[in-house]
Amino acid sequence: MRARRGRRLAWRPYCVNFQGTVSAMDIREQQRTYEGFLRLATRISVASVMILAGMALFLV
Repeated sequence: MRARRGRRLAWRPYCVNFQGTVSAMDIREQQRTYEGFLRLATRISVASVMILAGMALFLV
């Protein structure tokens, strides 16, 4: 039998404990990760709009 690697489960957004339920800390960690993703996506979209506006002003 091959040994299981614990790191393969690290990509999942939350962990399930032995009772099969999700703990509040895991949910909070998932929400924090999602908030960081939304913050990054917002910054990228704002930066792209500013770049496009600058290009439009430069070309006009």
